[in-house]
Parts: sequence; C-alpha cells; structure tokens
Amino acid sequence: MPTLRDAVSSLGANLIPWGSDAAWLPDTFGAPEAEYAAIRRHAGILPCGHRGLVKVTGRDRMDLLNRLASNKFLDSNPGLATLGKSKVAAPLVEAGDGRAIRAFVLGGEGHIRCDFTAFALGGALWLDTDATDAVTLAKIINDRVFAEDCAAENLGAAWSRFTLAGPAAPRLLSLLCGETLAELKPWQAQNIPLGGETCAVFRHDQTGTPNLHVWAPSAIEVPLFHAMLEAAGFDPAQPISAETANLRRDGLRGRPIGWDAFNTARIEAGHALFHLDFGPDSLPAECGAQTFAEAVHLNKGCYPGQEAVARMHNMGHPKRVVAGLKCEALPAAGAQVLEGDETKRKSAPRGGQIGAITGSTMSPMLGATPLALAVVKWGRHAPGTQVAVEVDGVAVKAEVVGLPV
Repeated sequence: MPTLRDAVSSLGANLIPWGSDAAWLPDTFGAPEAEYAAIRRHAGILPCGHRGLVKVTGRDRMDLLNRLASNKFLDSNPGLATLGKSKVAAPLVEAGDGRAIRAFVLGGEGHIRCDFTAFALGGALWLDTDATDAVTLAKIINDRVFAEDCAAENLGAAWSRFTLAGPAAPRLLSLLCGETLAELKPWQAQNIPLGGETCAVFRHDQTGTPNLHVWAPSAIEVPLFHAMLEAAGFDPAQPISAETANLRRDGLRGRPIGWDAFNTARIEAGHALFHLDFGPDSLPAECGAQTFAEAVHLNKGCYPGQEAVARMHNMGHPKRVVAGLKCEALPAAGAQVLEGDETKRKSAPRGGQIGAITGSTMSPMLGATPLALAVVKWGRHAPGTQVAVEVDGVAVKAEVVGLPV
C-alpha cells in the first residue's frame, strides 16, 4: 500500500533524513523559487515526516503539564516574558479546548530536553514535537505520574502532519473541509472533518505568513495529500497552456513545497528551531527573545529547571543568544562568526570567534542577500553590530540584523 513517503517521492522530491531514517522531509519538488513564492503569496503544502505527536489524557493532565513544563497551562493571563531589557508579549496560554501553547521540558540544570506545542481538543492534550523526541516526551510525562489520573501515549506512525503555509492557507483548509471555516488566529486550534475522519489543526506562524499545522490519521495521509494538491489547483501531469495558466491565476495557485523553501522563509522570519538553532545544551534564554516569549512563563509554580531560568533572568542575560545576520557571502551551517575588527581577531583567543552559524539562506525578500541565524556571544547580538563570518576559509563582513526582514 503506497505511503506518504511514496507519494512525495513520486512527485520528484528527495527525502531528507531528520535525525533518523524514520523521520524525514522533502527537499524540493523541483521548483524551489515557485515553492517559496507559494509561501509568500499563495499556499504551500509541506508534508512533515519530521514531526511527532503525543496524546495526554486524564483529568489531571493540565495540572501535571503545568508542574512539568516551562509555560503556564492553568492560567488565561499571558503575562510578559523578559529577556535582558526586552519584553515581549507571550501567547495566550489559556488551556481550554481550542487553545495552543508552546513550552519546554527542562533538565534540572535548565537545559532544554524537549520543545513542543500543546493544543487542547476533545478532552485531551495533543503535544506536537520533533519526531526524534516523541518517545522521550511521553516517557518523561509518564514517569512523573504518581497518583494522578494522567497518561501520555506516543502516537508514532499512527498520525501524520502537514503544514499549510501562505496567505491562502485558510481558504485551502476550508475547501478541503467543504465548509467555510473561521480563520484561526495564532495559538488557536480546532477539530476539522477531513477524508471522513476527525482531524486537528493549530496555527503557529513560522514563516511570516499564516502556518496551519494539520494532524490527520495516517490511514488517510495519501488521499489527503492528493486532495490538498487538487484543492490547491496543482496538477503535475497537466500540460502548461494559456488556458491552464489562466485557471491557475484564478485559483489558489498552491503547490507542494519542500524544506528548501520553508527553511528560507523561516530564516527570514527569524524563527529558531530546536535541534538546528538551539538544542539540548541550550538554556531557554539563549534561544532568542521570540522563542523565549513563546515558551516560557516567568510567573508560575515550580517545575524542573525553573531555578536555572529564574537565576538567568535575575542575572539579566545569558552568555550567548540566537541572532540574525546579514552577510556579504553565504556561510555554511557550522561556520564561525568572528569579531568584525580584523585587528581584534588577530589578538583575540580562538581567532576572535564569537559564535557559529546555525542556518543560512539567500533571501528573496532582500534581493538574494545572504541571511543567517547564528548563536553569538551576548553583547555582539544587538542589531547593527559589525561582525564577520567564515566563508571558504575567508572572513567576510556581516552585520547583526533584527529579524524578520
């Protein structure tokens, strides 16, 4: 029986392993520029074989998650998250049906073990996380259960996720459901009928355009993918003609997209990702103001790692932080970020290294200007700071910029 991987491969996309062979993403469907344009102007459909889903049930699920995670699950007042002198409004954290909330599970020293988005639907909490962390997240929750009525189940391959990215994503979802849906605001979720099954969708914008993340039973993943392509007006077998071009212009002009286009858009939006821009050796305050504001609530009860978070907050800032860079040439992931002054580089330890590139892209929004995300020393992170990046063994000029562009 054909799988979603088969359907994606049949359209010409290569599958990129994501931490393991079982987790994957398509790279591109052969037209990265058109795929990027779909994210910015129309609707892109990204099959997300790199995401996992954990279901948490039981009457004490909210209380247990509230005592385990970095965000607040039992309060409808968002409060303010603070990083250094910056204050950013946190997302709505009301934990009733129809709400979504991002949170971390931390180790005792405050390092991030899991990064997830929880959405409450149908009397359960559904935790969207990296596929490589789903088993760990379910085990952490179950290990915390003593007398509580709560259980976590890793749904593994039983559910599949798609991301609909772009201004026309809400309309595309309505066409798929056969009814006009109220447009979801960020951090909202709802159940929707798709392919004769009850599916779920939540909104978390990662590309600077609406991003609707759809979870569906894997039994319908292939027909649902084809239905998404049809509703978007994409038919790879249809010959290009003036008539079909006009039909495309009148329709959603959506298409399947791969990681190449999505990654470009999310770097432009300054959206840092777990296991790419920060990881298990990172503290929440090191992930950047946007991520910290989404995932951490500073006024809640105790949870593992809270002392480290509070201590860092009271110190005023971390030693390093995720920042955006605009470069004169494109650095590769892992390349060094250096002091901008050549004289200082020559006299400084480690050749003046002050950080490392975590991801980079040529930004269409800036006329093919090289953009990057990097972890840099605090004090070198402010927009306008002149730095350098290593490209093919040469120090190239770069500037810290505020993202999104």
